[in-house]
Amino acid sequence: MKIIQLDKLDAYFNLAVEEYIFFHKDPVEDYFLLWQNRNAVVVGKHQNPFEEVNLGFISQHDVQIARRLSGGGAVYHDLGNLNYSIIAHSEEMRWDIKRMADPVVEALRRCGVVVELNKRNDLLIEGKKISGSSQYIKGKRLLHHGTLLFHSDLKSLSLSLKPSEDRIESRSIKSVRSPVTNICDHYPLVTMKEFISKLRKVLEEDSRVEEYKLTDSDFDGITALREEKYSTWEWIYGRSPEYSIRKVRELDGKEIEISLMVKNGNIQAVQLSADFKLPVNIEQSLIGVSLIEGEISSIISGLDIQQYNLGLEVESLAKIIAY
Repeated sequence: MKIIQLDKLDAYFNLAVEEYIFFHKDPVEDYFLLWQNRNAVVVGKHQNPFEEVNLGFISQHDVQIARRLSGGGAVYHDLGNLNYSIIAHSEEMRWDIKRMADPVVEALRRCGVVVELNKRNDLLIEGKKISGSSQYIKGKRLLHHGTLLFHSDLKSLSLSLKPSEDRIESRSIKSVRSPVTNICDHYPLVTMKEFISKLRKVLEEDSRVEEYKLTDSDFDGITALREEKYSTWEWIYGRSPEYSIRKVRELDGKEIEISLMVKNGNIQAVQLSADFKLPVNIEQSLIGVSLIEGEISSIISGLDIQQYNLGLEVESLAKIIAY
């Protein structure tokens, strides 16, 4: 088994590492990755960020939003959270999430942390979640990854993952909300550094372990994946399952109801209802436009909404449609 401890605090880069190792490195070698991100929300492959993430909060607090390769629910990352990934070639372990988590559980036990595994394969302390996991499988290759809450900002976690109150209908996979806790709240002397040390010893006892350093060639491939996939609007938002959303917003004392049908991140249908007059061609003009504030703003700018004496700025109207 090769261990890779990543030092970039960027969700897009680290998720690109997972995919690159999975598809481009030795297909019969096992890899164990340890990584952290600055503040980020990572949604599952089949999720809709509009249903899972408080987009207003994360945009105001510099929280990244990313989409991973595997399914499962949305999770919050910050520097108080440690992520691990196992990339393995195996048939017997491919669905055994409990067995995949065994090294993590054993390392926690050696740190004095008592954890239990629930039916959803989450790790709990006194009934509260400290770790969740998800998997991606292709052929005989498995990617299993999980999170560990050591001393995360649970307030930011809660606010970032606060579901929208807008009425949304879709076939996306919904997150299962669970009460969470930090390991430090129960075991204040247990540090992330101590856990990593214990985890390495557990892995060394189970198999031959060696450190792997990413090469220049690896970095080139990973950076390309980051730039061309993981950091793009098309992957983060455009990959969301088709959905409809109805939302009511207030702007400068004026109320507007917005109904959208969105597919592949593009507006398929739109209806705007307000207690003031809107440009007659605004709805038709937005069809086919990506649900991106800048693109919507560009379209609305060409409609000269100021002639309607709305008292609304183009950017403000675009923002409430996009978010």
